[in-house]
Amino acid sequence: WLDIWSWAVATRWDLVIDMRSSLVSALLFSGERKVFRGVNDRHMILQFTEFMGQSDPLIPRIWYSQNDEREACAMLDLSGPYVVVSPFSNWRHKDWPVERYVALLNHAIFEGYTIILTGITKDSPAGALQMLVDGIQRPVVNLFDQGHLRHMIPIFERSALFIGSDSGLMHLSASTKCPTIGLFGPTNALRYGP
Repeated sequence: WLDIWSWAVATRWDLVIDMRSSLVSALLFSGERKVFRGVNDRHMILQFTEFMGQSDPLIPRIWYSQNDEREACAMLDLSGPYVVVSPFSNWRHKDWPVERYVALLNHAIFEGYTIILTGITKDSPAGALQMLVDGIQRPVVNLFDQGHLRHMIPIFERSALFIGSDSGLMHLSASTKCPTIGLFGPTNALRYGP
């Protein structure tokens, strides 16, 4: 991080666009500076669209290579259709109880689906991931701690549904147009929802 900061602060920029309203951008040498100041009662995509002076809503897109796609497909050792579940975020107050995920995924509506579990083990409470894997009575592909974020894009694109906490993976899923259900705790679903 310090190497990037040293490079950025030593560079003269024509334009600095600060999407987080942070002090960091004020410390950069810039000919012009645009600082986004958001509000809580409108979705961020709509706010960013207005901030950038666009009439059509911005559509976030994450690019991946053919190699990323091949590697991602190789991780899917069971056939679909798929439902991706990302039950844990980096802040436990945002997460739905594991027992509720188990009950939901065992509901008849998910009959015939393969469940893909994804996320980072360090974000899960002790024993919670194993409880989830053991409790789901459907085929499960456990992708926890496997691959990288670019692998998830083609997986989301091949999935019938994403269910998960308010997290980066939820936003990544929404960017692929995979039907996305974000489960929100204390964070603002109106502002940050899929």
